[in-house]
Amino acid sequence: MMRSAFIQISIAAAALWLGFLCLTNRDEGASWNQSGYNVARATETADDRMIVVSCVGDSITAGGGASAPNMTYVSQLSRALGAGFNVTGYGVSSTTMLKHGLCSKDTTHCEGLCAYWNTTAYQRVIASQPDVITIMLGTNDAKGCNWWGPPNGSPSGVAYHAAYVDMVKIFQSLPSKPRVYLVIPPPLVNPPTHPDDPPVWNMSKQVLNEIIPKELPKLLVETGAAGVIDVWTALGGTDGYEQPSMTADGCHPKDPAAAIIAQAIAEAIQKDQGGKTAAD
Repeated sequence: MMRSAFIQISIAAAALWLGFLCLTNRDEGASWNQSGYNVARATETADDRMIVVSCVGDSITAGGGASAPNMTYVSQLSRALGAGFNVTGYGVSSTTMLKHGLCSKDTTHCEGLCAYWNTTAYQRVIASQPDVITIMLGTNDAKGCNWWGPPNGSPSGVAYHAAYVDMVKIFQSLPSKPRVYLVIPPPLVNPPTHPDDPPVWNMSKQVLNEIIPKELPKLLVETGAAGVIDVWTALGGTDGYEQPSMTADGCHPKDPAAAIIAQAIAEAIQKDQGGKTAAD
């Protein structure tokens, strides 16, 4: 009898210890299913985790133009949103929304594929279990070899529109059901310190300053996305952006401009009463 009681007590103690280990180490060794979805995290309640914000983009999202890693618009967005938000940038330089976008070889020629669709970052966004996704792609699509190049049609507004719709729909179908925001890229101006030089990388002012700002509201209606975030206007349009304090090359934002971008995105996320907030 004593031996039987001892065995029962030992089993109970082992069960308690295993339970304690499960509670204290539940995030270790998190498993992922075939779609890249974090199964362990999927079992957490809304109160157990921060709101995940995944920022999709090109070199502007990657931090081009910033003086330091903590001054990119993604880093400044994280500080603007504050506690309760986990903000990650998935920017890849030279990438396009166009599925057949080309990379820049020099200021006038392109070669190789630079579609965001083909990047590891794109797969990481899908696997991030995001609550919010911001998309800011279009700057590299505005290169002459892309917007008016043979691989994407001439002009390629139709291909850009179709690819954008596809990406939004894919993100909206993720298990976490994220709110997807379409971000109008910054203006394109001549380099402020060399105003007689043309825009960098043979990018089109018409595409970035006229066509894309009008295209994204149309995409909003078609996709039912959470909203359009107009950083183009927030930056003061071309008149505001051509100031030397805002951009060095006419494309990439300096720290003050990155702060404006971050604030515009933060305000849109915080004002979205239908979306998830840190208090939810």
